[in-house]
Amino acid sequence: AFNYNPDANISIIPTIGDISQGGYIFQINDDGTGLVADLQDLGDINWWDAMDGAENSSAQGYDDWYLPSLEELQLMYNTIGQGANNSGGFVDDWYWSTFEIQCSNQPNDGVRRINFSTGVTSCWFKSYSFWARAIRAATFDDASCVAIVQGCMEETAFNYNSDANTDDGSCVAVVNGCTDETAFNYNSEANT
Repeated sequence: AFNYNPDANISIIPTIGDISQGGYIFQINDDGTGLVADLQDLGDINWWDAMDGAENSSAQGYDDWYLPSLEELQLMYNTIGQGANNSGGFVDDWYWSTFEIQCSNQPNDGVRRINFSTGVTSCWFKSYSFWARAIRAATFDDASCVAIVQGCMEETAFNYNSDANTDDGSCVAVVNGCTDETAFNYNSEANT
């Protein structure tokens, strides 16, 4: 990067449990992307209200929140919930996931949920009220690195590149004169 600093000693990628991109980080991928959980619960609500609440949330200025899958909810429990240090501030109770399942003789009448005091999962009916926490995908690059753009940085040069941040020694001086090869006063060294 153009602004590489060999003396830097702080990682620009945050860690699990940090607050970034509108929520508590609970997953960081190798490419600098991951997932964050909202800073607060949507409430103790039925499953349909949880789905709508997450989809319509604009918490912390973001509008791409959604209710977590069962796997995402388990990861939240294990990284920022009671399965870790509860840095996410979860209630010791059940939380909704999006995993629909048949709990009785009616198809898709239930949803898998996780108890945040024990980590146990179970099926329960959508009409009951349990806690919900929205999540969103995030990118943790703080954009502090600037790509190297080589080129001529001399503003008076013929081939000046305003996007360049690293001079590559390619500058060509302006030479005024006629560049029309058929003209009487043609100057083979002219470039403007």
